[in-house]
Amino acid sequence: MIKGTVKTGNTVLEYFSFGGGEKNLVILPGVGIQKISCSAKAVESGYACFRDDYTVTVFDRRDDIPDGFTVEDMADDTALAMNALNIKNADLFGASLGGMIAQYIAVKYPELVRSMILASTLSRPNECALGVMRRWTELAEAGDVPEAARQMLKLLYSEKLAEQLSQATGMMFSGVTRRELDRFIAQARAIESFDVYARLDEIKCPVLVIGVEGDKVLTAEASRETAGKLGCELYMYGSEYAHCVFDEAPDYKQRMMDFYSSID
Repeated sequence: MIKGTVKTGNTVLEYFSFGGGEKNLVILPGVGIQKISCSAKAVESGYACFRDDYTVTVFDRRDDIPDGFTVEDMADDTALAMNALNIKNADLFGASLGGMIAQYIAVKYPELVRSMILASTLSRPNECALGVMRRWTELAEAGDVPEAARQMLKLLYSEKLAEQLSQATGMMFSGVTRRELDRFIAQARAIESFDVYARLDEIKCPVLVIGVEGDKVLTAEASRETAGKLGCELYMYGSEYAHCVFDEAPDYKQRMMDFYSSID
């Protein structure tokens, strides 16, 4: 695994990469209290099936996210970083907030994108998503990390997995800093103002939308709406899974590989 930073202008993004394949897979993760680099080993293990065919690059967001920073701004940051690392014609996998970023990249920087999978995401806000983001923001502003972690686990994962993760998550979040909470708040607020729905017609690359009936964060309907507007393929997992179905469903990575292979 390679860990590094890429600087474009005054912006610095952390990233890590693994695999040695000729094709590029760019993973854009969802919102989190801690940086994705904290989970680098788990991500590498979870996506090990791509190592032979792909060089996999995972981008984080900038450390200090200013007030009013938007999802479109995050997409601009990521596109600049991809160009700096000479990553073009990539297959994108955008999960949740990462899927929102991926949509803007495909709209504004089509030369960077060969295809993309939009996982458990939306293209414009809905009442459920707004309510969840506002509640998480309130807890983060109050510094109530234990309750924030509890609520996130409950909504992000199936009941069985949430129970398994509860103890480990409590220990992981025990040292969360005020700076990390402020960064989390900035990302959640960006989701509240996100709306790329009217521009989806500009996306020309092949797209697969993967949603889940048990999504209590952004809703299953958001996946259907996005796929309907794009006129693309849609696959829905059942209500036995939750928002982070990509971490739980045993066939998820194979489904990704099958889609990307179909573009060749």
